[in-house]
Amino acid sequence: MKRFMDKMAAFIDTGIFVAIHNSRDQCHEEAKKLGEKAINGVFGKLYTSDYILDEVVAFIYKKTDKPVLVLEAIDFIQNSGRIDILHVDSSIFASAKVCAEQYPSLKLSVTDWTSVNLMIENKIVKILSFDSDFDKLKTIDKFSRISRIPK
Repeated sequence: MKRFMDKMAAFIDTGIFVAIHNSRDQCHEEAKKLGEKAINGVFGKLYTSDYILDEVVAFIYKKTDKPVLVLEAIDFIQNSGRIDILHVDSSIFASAKVCAEQYPSLKLSVTDWTSVNLMIENKIVKILSFDSDFDKLKTIDKFSRISRIPK
């Protein structure tokens, strides 16, 4: 396993993007502030994944029924110039499936596990997420360096 090294990088989870682009989301204001900090470099290099992009599209459309917001979110992620989109390949997916089977008590989705495995592969230790289930990673030694922002 690769060692975690890049303290100046962060992975952005679905909920942050959804809340930024949905003014009715209870986390909208906090997400906008986090997003602004992220784009301005406070958290270092930014990453997300193709699986997260897919979730963002599905959630925003389902919650708002406004295709224009979906397009704005896609444009924000793809064209910010600050966010690299990592791709889930068969190896990452297989690792995610194994993690889901090994750690069911953590209640992370397979997509969440793909994010965790991409973070490990790319030596990313911070995740911007409103999903407190990521905090449970601290209980597993090999994931214990991953920390969630905001707390």
